[in-house]
Amino acid sequence: MTMTPARSSPFAAMARDPLHPDVIYRDERCFVVRDINPKAPVHLLIIPNMPINGLDYISPAMEATMGHLFVVAAEMARREGVTISGYRLVVNNGGDAGQTIAWPHMHLLGGRELGDMADMTTIEISGRVFDRVQRRMRRLPPGLLEHCQRVEQIARELAERHGQDVEAIGLTALAHDATKHFSGVENLLRMEEYDLPPVTEFERRNPAILHGMVGAELLKREDGLGHPQLYDAIYWHTVGNPAGGDAIGHIVFLADKLDPVKVKRYPWQGELRELAENDLPAAMTMFLTRNVARLLDKGSPVHPAAIEARNALLLAGDGTLGV
Repeated sequence: MTMTPARSSPFAAMARDPLHPDVIYRDERCFVVRDINPKAPVHLLIIPNMPINGLDYISPAMEATMGHLFVVAAEMARREGVTISGYRLVVNNGGDAGQTIAWPHMHLLGGRELGDMADMTTIEISGRVFDRVQRRMRRLPPGLLEHCQRVEQIARELAERHGQDVEAIGLTALAHDATKHFSGVENLLRMEEYDLPPVTEFERRNPAILHGMVGAELLKREDGLGHPQLYDAIYWHTVGNPAGGDAIGHIVFLADKLDPVKVKRYPWQGELRELAENDLPAAMTMFLTRNVARLLDKGSPVHPAAIEARNALLLAGDGTLGV
């Protein structure tokens, strides 16, 4: 991950200007701003006045300043009204930790129940990738583009609700049906050309279901949208990830099913949306359970990945499988 140098970062201007409009607290050792890409209703950055190359460069002489960040964090939590409900303090150090500015600082997050620490990661996507994907989507048939735009909006709302990367998930949701207009023959040919897993008999008879797999690989190869979580979210958005998936995959999958145009197919959308806003794995389990039942009632075959996805989610939730 590329980091912005300290002296050319936004922090430098904030540190120099005692009246900077984005600074909501300042004292002789640090200042506080709101994160421009918040992962929770309350997401503040507590920043030392003097830039530090990294946590590895902290000396005993800086002990008072670093300890002071915790004092300020407690005060800001009180002002933001999250002292009783609880809050999280995070310091990222280095590219693998998600640090984007070479000026170590503390994140204060609160205002909702926070998930696993890994859920707070920001996914880096270059402007060129954004542009390529958006240009591709603008070339889609109008009806398909409108569906993708509705799914993008729903996914953004769910991402914000669950403290996920709104921009990365929004782009992924927009692109989820990038190859939905491909013919079945083209999907089969692309599966072979891209050296994707061998097509099953189910997929050979229903090749339209391959558009997520083909789309994920095409977007990776041609547009650079290759982050593993985003790739998997597109790859499995139709049938469900047999490994159970993560929050990003759940959001893209559910947003696709929550498009209001699909309400006749999924008349329980209202209940699904309410559950998705509060518990993504539970919403996934609910959808897969009801949709499998819907297909079985119609006498239709069910993709094995949908069964495996449901089983994985149930087992992850300490469920047991009947025999």
